[in-house]
Amino acid sequence: MCPQALPQPGQELRLLYSGTISELNGVFEALELTRLLQAVWPQVRLTIIGFCQQPDLLRRLHNAMAASNNVVTLIGGETLVPHEQIVDAIRQSHIGLLPYRPHASTWRCRPTKLFEYLAHGLPVLIPPNPLWEELVSKHHAGLVLDFDRLTAATVAAACGALAGHQFYPNGIPTEVFWNSEAHKLNRVIDSI
Repeated sequence: MCPQALPQPGQELRLLYSGTISELNGVFEALELTRLLQAVWPQVRLTIIGFCQQPDLLRRLHNAMAASNNVVTLIGGETLVPHEQIVDAIRQSHIGLLPYRPHASTWRCRPTKLFEYLAHGLPVLIPPNPLWEELVSKHHAGLVLDFDRLTAATVAAACGALAGHQFYPNGIPTEVFWNSEAHKLNRVIDSI
């Protein structure tokens, strides 16, 4: 699969937040980014697809979405979503969001979602995390955005950087697929 070019301002821009819907994974930061982005890219749309196991959080999310002028779509929420449907959403999106909040449980590993987005050639916006930045930078797969400090100015700057950036100039990175990891795992097992 060859990565697609991002649309230009004035065209529809489809953002994606997929997987577990939680505060730790930054669902409200995704909403705030979308809200701020509307000022410079009015045709922005956000799809949130996944499962939320916290009914109170889901109610808060529905309330926040109600104030979003119909630019946010929720798929799933209180129900599990088949993986094929998430893959379809990845294929239909322009930018994958990983607005994770800093936490020891996620900060020292790379989320599966990051590999999945890269495997589909989806440009990503990630928080400042050296481990994630290394992989994203190596493949020109996205940009770093401090989701904790979103302002109209930082979002406008990110918008300008996105519009002029060439993502995945060398194609989809093969290291994000299981085959390369399977080879490493087999070597470790053989050494034992």
